[in-house]
Amino acid sequence: MAVQGSVQDKPGEKGQEADEAGCGETPGVKAPGHDASLGPRVLCVFSPDGSTIASACFDGTVRLLDAKKMEGKGMLTGHRGKVKCVAYSPDGKRIASAGSDKTVRVWDAATMEEVCSVKGHSDYVRCVAYSPDG
Repeated sequence: MAVQGSVQDKPGEKGQEADEAGCGETPGVKAPGHDASLGPRVLCVFSPDGSTIASACFDGTVRLLDAKKMEGKGMLTGHRGKVKCVAYSPDGKRIASAGSDKTVRVWDAATMEEVCSVKGHSDYVRCVAYSPDG
């Protein structure tokens, strides 16, 4: 089961919630590509097996971190705007992401390659989810 936590900014505290959610700059933890200069991450999810954290980033990427070592595992690139949401498939083989570029992209979690994309939304995509049976 994926564990999810939404992150929103409060006036004057930009990025604080991202840090508390384990997606931003956390004291004592330096994860490559996860610093305050990228702005807040809006959502972080654990892979079904708990080994990887995927975070939707405002720089247009999805960052993957080793959940135990808190080291970067990779980065999914292809969005042309802020990534607003990310979700793992129940079997952990696919990652879906979406955001302000009005697309949903599906990635192979092992190779980090884009598998397909869904275009044509009239506004940015706020949420993606998999059904329990995949």
